This record gives sequence, structure tokens and C-alpha cells, in this order.
Amino acid sequence: LDKDAALWLEDGNIVIIAQNTAFRVHRGVLARQSEVFSSLFTVPQPTDVNEIEQVDGCPVVHVQDSAHDLRDLLRALYDGLDIYLTSDAPVLFSILAALIRLSHKYELERIQTVTIKRLALVLADRAKLWRAYEGRKNPFVVFRRGDAIEAANLLRICGREDLLPAALYMCCALDVRTLLHGVRRADGTREMLPLGDLECCLRAQTRLEGRSAAFVRRVLDVNHPDRPPACPLNCDAALSELWRSRGALKDNEHTKRWVFVDTVGTPAVRDPCGICRPCAQHIVSVHTMFLDTLWSELPSLLGMEVPNWPP
Repeated sequence: LDKDAALWLEDGNIVIIAQNTAFRVHRGVLARQSEVFSSLFTVPQPTDVNEIEQVDGCPVVHVQDSAHDLRDLLRALYDGLDIYLTSDAPVLFSILAALIRLSHKYELERIQTVTIKRLALVLADRAKLWRAYEGRKNPFVVFRRGDAIEAANLLRICGREDLLPAALYMCCALDVRTLLHGVRRADGTREMLPLGDLECCLRAQTRLEGRSAAFVRRVLDVNHPDRPPACPLNCDAALSELWRSRGALKDNEHTKRWVFVDTVGTPAVRDPCGICRPCAQHIVSVHTMFLDTLWSELPSLLGMEVPNWPP
């Protein structure tokens, strides 16, 4: 049995064991904040004192949580959420996931509300955030691509179907092997999508990839009626070369699209390629309209029904 170095409190009066890790904490502190903890601590004990499991003179309670998750929750309860959720630094998704999972289990409403609010920033729960990030790297949470699977499952557990389309959209950017076999959580548990969500993502992948590919064809089409009428540099060849040298090398149409648009929209990268400002502004503008349409149609593209969409 390993005693947790940070959460083995010498004046604690109860020991909680998760996996093989023991946390010595205060019964009253936890029971005051959670009815579930309170009920857990009042389970009838054997009448014979010698039969009561103890560690260092404290009664023991076993839980099915991982030590990783319980450690993060106990730190939040003792030290406050500010140790994790500062405004000037991103939080690790593994911490956010642990807090959401256990705040739901132990009915800690405030922690669940605050942590899901932070996760919503990653999922771009509003059109403005969607245009800016669309499931990519963001300044709010340190989020790996595979974390989308765990995020989607947490939203299912917490009944937040309003955020689910964005999470499943991020899952659609994963390769088929990752979707089928899942990913490892920070505590080592394998996280997999339920069959219904997996089927939803596999079906949507083709539709979404087709949308991204069609966008690129549109902005590279020299005969498209939306092309800027005045192009001082005759950018057609330069745009096609930029697509071949940067966007086309990526592993999926979603990533190809973003690399291409980001390059065109960055003057320091765009100008040496011989692409004029009017053409660049046109492509960025068309991409904004593309994202707005994708956002409004996201549930239907995923085969879902979400009331009051878009939010």
C-alpha cells in the first residue's frame, strides 16, 4: 500500500484507498461538500472493533476510482479549483477529465459546472470560438487529438448533448485504428467510444472529408465565379504550388485545409510565395463562410438531433 505523499494528512481521520494508493483525509471536510461522500462514510461497520479495517488507527474506505483521478479531486477540494484553472495558463486535459468524472460521481455540482465550462472552450461551444479553433490547439486546455474520445464519453455521462457534436467532430479527425481501439487515459484505462458514437463518427468521416476537399477545389478553381476579379499577381499557379507543397502533404483533408488557409492568411509566409492580398482575403473569407455552414449543419452531418442548435 502506497501512502500518497501530498494527501497523507497527519491529522486526518479516515483513509480512502483507490487502487493501491491510500489518502488520509478528513471525514468532515469531504462529507460537508458531498452527500455521496457522507453516505460512503456512514456505511455500517462491524460491531467487533478488531474486524474494522484500519490504517494507522483510521478506518478505511475503498473506492473504485483510479488513484490519479481521486488525487486530483482531493486536491481541488482541499486547495480550491484555482490551483488548476488559472486564467493565464492552460490546464491539462487529464486533470480536467478527472475532475469532471468524479465531480459527477460524487455530485459536486460546482466543480462539474466550472470544469465543463472550461472544456466547452476546447469544443468551441460558440460560433466565434469555432471559427478560431475548430478542434485545433487552443490556449485553454492542453488537449491531444485522442483526448476527444474521453471528452465525448464524459459529456455523455454528464448529459451534455449540447456539446457532443463538437466532441464527436473532433473524433472524426482521428484515424480509423484509433477510433476502433480507443486511447489510454492518464490513469492507464483504455477509453473507447460506445458503438453508437463510433458508427456515427465512421459514417461522418467521409462526408466531412468531402466537405474539406470541396472547399480546396473551390478556392483553386480559376473559373469559379467567386474568384476576385482583379488579381495583380496572377496567383493561380502560386496557389496551386502552395497547396502541393504544404496542404497536400498532410494526413487528412481537415488538416490539409487548415494548413493551406493558415499559410495563405499569414503575410510573412504568403508574400514570398507570390500570392496577392485580394486572393488571400478571398480565401480566408470563403473559409469563414465554410466554417459557419459546417457549424450550423454539424449535428445533421453527424446523424444527430440536438435541440436548439446552433447554440
